[in-house]
Amino acid sequence: MIIEQESIVTNDKISEEKLAFLIEKSEIKDAENTALRFLSYSPHSEARLRIKLIKKKFSNKSIDRVIKNLKQYSYLNDAEYARAWLISRIKKRPESKSFLFYGLLKQGIQRNTAKEIIEKHVTYETELECAERVITKLLRYNDLSEKKLEQKLYSRGFKVNVINEVLKDQ
Repeated sequence: MIIEQESIVTNDKISEEKLAFLIEKSEIKDAENTALRFLSYSPHSEARLRIKLIKKKFSNKSIDRVIKNLKQYSYLNDAEYARAWLISRIKKRPESKSFLFYGLLKQGIQRNTAKEIIEKHVTYETELECAERVITKLLRYNDLSEKKLEQKLYSRGFKVNVINEVLKDQ
């Protein structure tokens, strides 16, 4: 495809500069295809996608170019990824605000973006609901004392005021 785009035919003499250009263009195309394949499986943060492309041995220059293009076409958006990850995480594995924040950081989301998303989507009421769901899950299989429930909630990062509020209703 690149050969056709560059109008190269059999027996053409290609300078070293032209060859280097074609190799670079080919690598960018391969990196782009690989990135799109990763994104077709599941959304990724920029940092996670970058790490995967580095593991595939693409050059930093190609990776930067691909990420720039993906952002331009809205295929890669850390704020949207963070929002979706957060909502999914709250539903599947309820945790405290601080644990969710650090989870976003582990996903490669910038600190300020993570903070904005958390502040927008995780209210005190959300934390209470998460803590209540944790308790419900724990009590479904075990008969735990209030002290043990308190320890379990604390180990999931819930603050004392949230723990006391939730346990008060038990």
